[in-house]
Amino acid sequence: MLRKPLFATLAEYDVDQFYVPLSWNHAAVLDGGTCYIVPPRLMTLVIERVGSGRFSTLALEREAELGQAAGSKWGNVAIHKGRYVQHYDLDYSNPLDTEATQDFGNRAQARLLARTSNARLQTVDVVRRGYLGWLLTRRAFLDEHDLLLTRHRTPIQQHGFPQPLRSSSDGLDISVAETAEWVADCHRFYSRWRLQSLAHPYLPYPLPFEIPTVQPAAAEDDSGILKASIPDIYTTPGRGPFHEMIEDAIRGTTAPENLHEWLAIVRSGNLGKKVIPMYERWFRLQHYWRLLHRRFPEPLRRKKTRLIEAFATFLNVNTDTIKLDLRKIEDLLGHEWQRRYVGLS
Repeated sequence: MLRKPLFATLAEYDVDQFYVPLSWNHAAVLDGGTCYIVPPRLMTLVIERVGSGRFSTLALEREAELGQAAGSKWGNVAIHKGRYVQHYDLDYSNPLDTEATQDFGNRAQARLLARTSNARLQTVDVVRRGYLGWLLTRRAFLDEHDLLLTRHRTPIQQHGFPQPLRSSSDGLDISVAETAEWVADCHRFYSRWRLQSLAHPYLPYPLPFEIPTVQPAAAEDDSGILKASIPDIYTTPGRGPFHEMIEDAIRGTTAPENLHEWLAIVRSGNLGKKVIPMYERWFRLQHYWRLLHRRFPEPLRRKKTRLIEAFATFLNVNTDTIKLDLRKIEDLLGHEWQRRYVGLS
C-alpha cells in the first residue's frame, strides 16, 4: 500500500507553524532573561475577567503575538536566548487522536489504538504531573532549587542544565566535563528529587515511567525479555503477588525523608486517588499564578477574585476549589509565595 508523503499528510490537518516573535525581547516580559508564555486561552480569560482597560495596548498585542507564535501543540512554554523552552506537562490538552494513529491500521483499529494509548498514558501522566505539583509547593525542594541556581548560575546560563543520557535534548556543551563541580551538584539534586533534569528554572522533568525501558540492552540479544523502569515516585496499579513484588522492589525498606510524604501518597491507592489530581492541578496553577503576578503586578492588583474566576474556568473547576488551592499553597509556602523567583541572569 502506497502512503502519502509526510508533507501531504500534514497539509490535511491543523498544524501550527510557530516562530519566535521579536516582541518577546522586552524588559517588561523578561524573567531573568527568559520570556515565559501565557497560554492564549488563559490570557483571554484573564482579560475578560479583569478588564482589558487595565492592560496596555502594547501588552495585549504582545501576549497575543507570543501565544499565536508559540503554537498550541508543541509544549512551548518560554523563550530563552531566542529559542523555545518546551515542557509538555504544562499544556496537556491534546491527547493522541485517531488521525495520529491511522497509519497503524484501518480507522476502527486507529480509534482503538488511540483510546488504549490515551488510557495508558493518562494513568502515568496524572501521577507525573501530580508529583510536579507536589514538588513545586514544597519549601525544601524550592530552597535547594534556588540555592543550586544561585551557586551555579554562570555555568548553567552558559551551558544549560545537565541532561541525562536517555534524554532527547542536545545536552551539555561538549567542552563541559561531567566531573565539573556544578554538574555533580546538579546530578545530586536530580537524584535526591528523582529528576531527569530541568527544562528551565521551576520546570523539572521527573524520571520517566518506562515499559519497556529505553535503556540500551545489557546483552547483544535480549529477545523475549521485557525490561521496565519504574521510579518510586509513581503508583503501581494492580493487585496480587506480582504487584506486591514490584511494590517491595521499588519502595525499598526506608523512604527518603525528603520524599516521605509523596511516597506515602503513591503507596496508598485510596489516598492517591484523592490528592494526586489536586497536585496535578497545582502544577499549572502555581506556575501561571506566579507568572501572571510577575508579568502584570499593577493590572492584577486587587483583582484576586476576578483572577480566581479565570483560573477556575481554565482548569475546569469551580471558584471555591481554586480558593482552597491557593489557601493551601499559601499555608505551605507563605504569603508572598508568588513573588519567589530565581532566574538565570
